[in-house]
Amino acid sequence: MLPAILGGARAGNLVRFLAPGGVGGPRWGRLLEAAEGTSVPKAKLINSILEDSISTTDEILEVSRVLPPLPVDPAPAIVIMGLNYRSHAAEVGKELPRFPVFAFKNPASVIGHNVPISIPAVAREKPEVDFEAELAIIVGRQVRDASQDEAMAAILGFTGSNDVSARRWQGKKGGGQWSRAKSFDTFCPLGPSLIPAREALPWPPAGLVLLFAAG
Repeated sequence: MLPAILGGARAGNLVRFLAPGGVGGPRWGRLLEAAEGTSVPKAKLINSILEDSISTTDEILEVSRVLPPLPVDPAPAIVIMGLNYRSHAAEVGKELPRFPVFAFKNPASVIGHNVPISIPAVAREKPEVDFEAELAIIVGRQVRDASQDEAMAAILGFTGSNDVSARRWQGKKGGGQWSRAKSFDTFCPLGPSLIPAREALPWPPAGLVLLFAAG
């Protein structure tokens, strides 16, 4: 089992991290199975996250801090799909849309795993801020006017996301626009690790997205 710093990540997943002291800046590595009694996770460095074949080096480093698993940080854009779960649509009293509902989150709202969420003063009246456990799809290359196969080939991998939302700002306070409600600082935790797309196929990736609420 991996240390708590990595949440539910598994050995073999990819992680973007800082080594102790931040030496060398952000690195990408493949998580190693933790030895018994070990509290500090380790990762074997990879050559490039964007290569067609992800290969590791012989260098192993301790993972001091986990970073959002993004090939470009901050991300150029964060596109979200709304009302794509039947149960969530029922929860908020909305009909399932005929066509997908898309909105944007501010890239500056991204934080890493275990980083505290800061609720702004304008959204502290309860019940206001809500959590949403989501599957995040990380795109690893530029793509435009793509076919289905081309779009699938552009996916770098999958990670977990918490689509934090301020419900009143999603309605009247935000003029009916979802982006403001979902774009406050720290409202987009990502991580802790990345499952490469080629290792998660066939689509959809197996497993569950779980979120544990404390407090």
